[in-house]
Amino acid sequence: ATYNPEEGELREHLLDRFAIGLSADSTPLSVAERVTAVENVIGFSGGSQVQSSSYAEENLRHAELEELNLRTKIEMARLQLKEGVRISSKQIRYLCEEATRYGCEGQRAEIFATEIAKSSAALDGRNTVNANDLQSAAFLAILPRATVFPAEMKED
Repeated sequence: ATYNPEEGELREHLLDRFAIGLSADSTPLSVAERVTAVENVIGFSGGSQVQSSSYAEENLRHAELEELNLRTKIEMARLQLKEGVRISSKQIRYLCEEATRYGCEGQRAEIFATEIAKSSAALDGRNTVNANDLQSAAFLAILPRATVFPAEMKED
């Protein structure tokens, strides 16, 4: 499921059911990146800008190959998850401590974070969660649910 804040606010109990919080506009594009995006869209959609067909075809082949590689990686990760990815009690405790430190309500933050950490390990072809997986999980599942930030705690 997706949610666009411009469409109105969601009630907290519904918002909490999203496993991962991402923002599509967290890193603004530079002017050069925006120009490239516009030129690519015009070139592929038959706009007034004419793009050489061999260049467009090469870009399309490259994108299709990247998509195929990503699909393969995801399928391999799904198999790895079925076989089992281990996360230690100490690692789960770390995620629970982070959720508590950031004032997350309920247990969804740490439950989702645990699943994200395991998925991250599987995407990297590992059957054991490491520190990078925990960091990604905290960023994707705990921080979006934070109600308290450590800097605020120090001021109190």
